[in-house]
Amino acid sequence: MQNFLRRPFGENYEQRNRSQCAGFDPSLSGRNLGTLMGWTSCSHDWLWFQQECRKWFSRLEPTRRSSLSERPFVITEEDYRRYPHDYAPFVNTVQQALLENSFCLIGFSGDDPNFLQWIGWIRDNLGKDKTQKIYLVGVFDLSSARLQLLAQRGIVVVDFSCCDGIKKNDHQKALRLFFEYVESKNPDILEWPQDPKTMRPAHGAYRIGEVQKITEEWRQQRQAYPGWLILPHGNREELWLFTEPWVLYLPDIEKSPPGLDIQYAFELIWRLERCLLPVFDNIAEFCEKLLIKYWPFQNGNPSANCQIHLGEEQFQNLPWDDLRQAWLAIALAMLRFYREEGYLDKWREAESRIKTLAEHLSAEQREFLNYDGFLFSLFTLDIPEAKQRLENWRPNAAQPYWTAKRAAGLAEVGLLGEAETIVRDALENIRKKLNQKVGATDLTLVSLESNAMLLGKYIQYAAALGKDEWGTLQDKRAQFNDRWNELKAFNCDPWNEIKLFELALKNPPTESKCITEKREFDIGRTTPTHHCDQPYPQKTLHLCASALKKPSRAPKKTWRSWRHGGSPKTPKS
Repeated sequence: MQNFLRRPFGENYEQRNRSQCAGFDPSLSGRNLGTLMGWTSCSHDWLWFQQECRKWFSRLEPTRRSSLSERPFVITEEDYRRYPHDYAPFVNTVQQALLENSFCLIGFSGDDPNFLQWIGWIRDNLGKDKTQKIYLVGVFDLSSARLQLLAQRGIVVVDFSCCDGIKKNDHQKALRLFFEYVESKNPDILEWPQDPKTMRPAHGAYRIGEVQKITEEWRQQRQAYPGWLILPHGNREELWLFTEPWVLYLPDIEKSPPGLDIQYAFELIWRLERCLLPVFDNIAEFCEKLLIKYWPFQNGNPSANCQIHLGEEQFQNLPWDDLRQAWLAIALAMLRFYREEGYLDKWREAESRIKTLAEHLSAEQREFLNYDGFLFSLFTLDIPEAKQRLENWRPNAAQPYWTAKRAAGLAEVGLLGEAETIVRDALENIRKKLNQKVGATDLTLVSLESNAMLLGKYIQYAAALGKDEWGTLQDKRAQFNDRWNELKAFNCDPWNEIKLFELALKNPPTESKCITEKREFDIGRTTPTHHCDQPYPQKTLHLCASALKKPSRAPKKTWRSWRHGGSPKTPKS
């Protein structure tokens, strides 16, 4: 069979057909060999066709494994029968991908034996209603019975033959129209931060100039932020890559132009929070000096060492609204820093000072102040005070996320019944706002919904276990499955974020060397590799700090006492 396929299909082929086939954009991934052969006529030179196929298949990993560079070919019925056994690792990979993602098939017929076996395996293990949707894109001529059969298998046919100007078998034009439509939907927001320009300070450059340049670049990136509550892992890694070199590159407070140092600190802290990282000690010391240096308020008592005051005439031209926003954000970040580091007296002093400026706080900042107060009581193991803070904290109805956070706090102290009702109302409120929203450039509400669903899931599970209603958990889970899959399309997937942290923290850290050597084939010859990654203790600490900031979950129950006839117990904080 292989020798037969190697023979040329004819010496005189039509130049027109060659140019038509070569016109396909090789970046349009998803084509398989069968479709490519269908687009070429038998008068094509096989060697030329082989070269074209190699170009395309170098860009993708085919599910049929039938590339000309693979041996043996998967063509006969026997090949397909043995495929699950001969290519078991690849089959497992595809099955896992089908479980977790919605597939868009381009160049598939939808009736491949191995493909049907894969999706059948998913239906057998998960059930028909819990499988991910599969979209079959192309030009088709399918009967109604065929369409119904595909629909029963969870395959949605996107037939471009219904579009104006698309003729039968005009695959090139149909796929070009499809990809043009996908690109027009502006998916760039999922790639934030787009095109960061400056990765690290220029060597030997003037520090003030570098700080001014990067502060403006960071401001533009922050203003273009899509609104994720938890920045997805891939985006978070890229953001940290372009932030880490600046952590130690702080401007001189005494030499910095008025306003530049505090705005730089504000942008840097904002990026650290998106990366789920704490305020580092050197930045905390820098911020404490800034809070003393500036006082962007008419009221209150500035520090005796305050250098720049709103009421001073020489500073009237400063952007005081921006400086006020930066000052309050830094003050709240330092409040969190004092709590996390255990500086109890400093935390109480900072809380009292911020409360005197409550009229300047935004609605979001007021809720954060209440939430951090609850966490402070929880961290100091003062449970009665924590309950009292939750009782006094009544989030605004326009802030459903903080309503859900209050519900998580109630669950943490054992008030699961009240927490379940509140988180359900918060989720409904978020969805009402989402239905009224126009446009898809802001992912704030979508992200809020995914995290509220996660909190609701944990609280519902804990409440059901406490009521001995284990049988209802599966029913509640089925209610959210479809919506969870839709939210993943916007990279709003807190479940995956938690899994990533659990996988990373499950095993002890491995020490990475600064220089590793690889032995070559020649005796005595080695190749050194220099690694510029973080030292492994620092990297592990960053990972642990990030994991502590992941979405909350309700306290777990103690199963041992339940199995022996007792009631589930909530561990003490």
